[in-house]
Order: sequence, then structure tokens, then C-alpha cells
Amino acid sequence: MKRKHSGMLRLPVALLLLPALLFVACDSNGVSSSNDDGTGDPSEEERKYTSAYQLNVVYFVPTDNPPKQNYEERISEILLHVQSFYGKYMKRWGYGERSFGLPMENSSTVDITRINADGPASDYPYEGGGSAVKEEVQAYMEANPEAKNSDHYLVLLPENEDGAGAPYYGLGQGWAFATDYEVMDVDNLGRERDATVYIGGLAHELGHGLLLPHTTHHASENERLGMALMDAGNSTYGDAPTFLTKRSAAILNVGQLFSETKGEFYGSARARLKRIHGTVEGDNVVVEGTYETDVPVSEAIVYQDPEGRSNYNAMG
Repeated sequence: MKRKHSGMLRLPVALLLLPALLFVACDSNGVSSSNDDGTGDPSEEERKYTSAYQLNVVYFVPTDNPPKQNYEERISEILLHVQSFYGKYMKRWGYGERSFGLPMENSSTVDITRINADGPASDYPYEGGGSAVKEEVQAYMEANPEAKNSDHYLVLLPENEDGAGAPYYGLGQGWAFATDYEVMDVDNLGRERDATVYIGGLAHELGHGLLLPHTTHHASENERLGMALMDAGNSTYGDAPTFLTKRSAAILNVGQLFSETKGEFYGSARARLKRIHGTVEGDNVVVEGTYETDVPVSEAIVYQDPEGRSNYNAMG
């Protein structure tokens, strides 16, 4: 039987409209402080991360749509760039030198699993195609269990030059999809608009694959750090200041791919918010309440959505 945990929360937030409360829970995870302001260019730094789990990186090739030129090298460089970006903000927000794990063939090359699809590109359209791809990837992993590194997947499909769409989104439950275009090269960031959009899109959708919801920045953060990746950062990554919010980092902190030790993740949990109340104190709305869960809680996050239609601008 799981032990019951209860506690009180008191969170100052800048504004409270249609609040949603997220408990971030884990068995154990150390948090270290850091003075790094995270403003350096991740492409200029070499960082090593020691996650016990690695992202499953899959290149899914339809029967009539071959891989894009030099995809192994380009995708490797992109993923290492994005890994450093995530790691930079994990450190900035006090979670130490941590980022999502990547399967490496050597120090500079990501191990990408190529899976030849059963059907043509038309079998994997934008609408509904993700589920079809997921089914075939899962079948491959069941037949080749040594290829599976974790419960998280990034699946890329080569651009369909006939103009047909392909899956390009996060499905939730650890799955993210993106399209590979030849312009996707880290050397093109800040030079080619499409490189920013597509590499930024990959970084954003990978966030969903790492269980991140949409969220935006506070006005003060925008002035200092730029656009939140999980807002419209897919259109600014590598071209204008872009960052990972502390709320996103708190979720990643207890994620499987950021753990330095093996353990159990994403099991069942029960939580009950017993009381919640908001008051205005100066320039802040302070949210207070009590909760009860059957797993330890490391942090609590309150999201606010100004108009309740789209969660891209939900603020925590």
C-alpha cells in the first residue's frame, strides 16, 4: 500500500485566471543550485550528461520516400544542440548539469534507429499518421528489444516532396514526431528562416514528448530571456532569444530521461486538492491550499490561462 502524503502550498503568481494545479511528483531526485545564468550559446559548449535512460531516436522511412541527404550527421548535430539548450536551462533554474539522455555511437554521433515503413508516405499523413507510425515503431521495438532505450520517442519522417503532410506534433505519453528537411542544419540557424522553424519545431515537439505542456513566459522573463520554447519558441529558436521556463524544468526534473539512476516512472498515482484559495498581495496573486497524494511531491505548479481558449499562453 502506498503511503499517504499531505501538505500545504503557498505560491505567489503574477495573475490568476482559470487556474490549473499541477503536482510534480517523484520518488527521489536531488536538486542542486547554480549561479549560471544560462545565457551562453549551447553550440559553443561541450556538455556531458549522465542520464540512466536515453531518448529513442527513430528515422521512419516510407517505401516511396527515401531519407534526406546526410540525415545522420545533421540530426545528430541538431539533437546535441537541443540537448545543450535543455541542459542550459535545467542548470539555470537550479537542477544541475542535467539534460535528456541520447544514445551515442561515439562522442559526436547519435545512434539513430532507421525503420523502413510498411507502406508509402500516403499511409502516414498529418491527420492520424502519428498513430500509424507509432504502431509500426512499437512492433519493431517488440521484435528488437535491445533497441529500446526508454519510454520516450522522437520519430522523424523525411519531407514528402509531393507536398503531402506528415506527423509533426507530440502525441503525449512520451511520443513526438517531426519532419526532416535538408535545410535542417545547425549551421543554418539564424541564417535560414526555415532552419529556425523546423529545428525549433523539433525542439518544441520533443518537449511534448518529454511530457511538457504549452506554457508562456512572464513579462519580466520575456525582457531578460526571450520567448518560452513551449509557447512560440518553435519560431524563434536559434534566431532570437528563446528559453525553457522554470515550470518546464520542474517537470523535466522528475522525468525518466533526466534521471541519473534507474527506477520506476509514470506509474499510477492519486492526488486530491482539498482546498485552494487565491488572494491579492501587492503585485501578486497568492494561491494557498492543501493537498493529499499517495506519492511524494517535489513541487507544485499553478497555471493561469487568460482567455481559456488556447493554452500556448498559459502562465505558471
